[in-house]
Amino acid sequence: MENHNDEILDDFHFLKDERGVQLFGGLDYFLKDGMHIQDYDPTIAEFHYLKKWYYQINEYYKKYYGIGLVVKGEEREAFYYLDYNSTSRGNIPEGSRSFMKNEYIIIGLLLYKIKIIDRDVELESIDKFKDILKLEFEQYQQGLLKLIAKSNSETRVAEDDETIDRTIDSSFRQFRRLGWVHFDKDYFELRPAFKRLVILYEDVINNIEEHIKGFQ
Repeated sequence: MENHNDEILDDFHFLKDERGVQLFGGLDYFLKDGMHIQDYDPTIAEFHYLKKWYYQINEYYKKYYGIGLVVKGEEREAFYYLDYNSTSRGNIPEGSRSFMKNEYIIIGLLLYKIKIIDRDVELESIDKFKDILKLEFEQYQQGLLKLIAKSNSETRVAEDDETIDRTIDSSFRQFRRLGWVHFDKDYFELRPAFKRLVILYEDVINNIEEHIKGFQ
């Protein structure tokens, strides 16, 4: 980490870094789009560049966009993100920000409950996750389906199982875009940034079943 005491933000030292010329444009796009930067593909180079210049880049976003750049975790479990959920939404246009549908949040919380809280550490199959939701959480399906229908722009909702499967697939695509998970066909693994879900919804996660039931 650089010595920050005598650094002046307006000098943009992080842009004068040889890697900054190549990386900052993409890094800026990723962060504004809601992506979490980690020591995993596809953001390994951006992660190490950001780790080196974190102080200055954080000041840059605070000064010009009114939003903080947050780091959580340590070593290879560390991840960086722009904190849109702090005091304000910042000065970044809405079209550049990532928003998540309510049903994706519920799917993510259920995934966290099953894999982390219930310690199903061998859960690495998206299809198996679908089966668990449909079989072991059957009593909460109607609440989940109502939540999906409420935010679904389509006038027709497919059969129950198909609707849940499709929503899970869409959720995983969104999680991958944010850097929360990696998946290849049916196989998936959680990334450190998946913990962001806990940071955002810590008050919900231990009572997730009751929250779903509330939609019935």
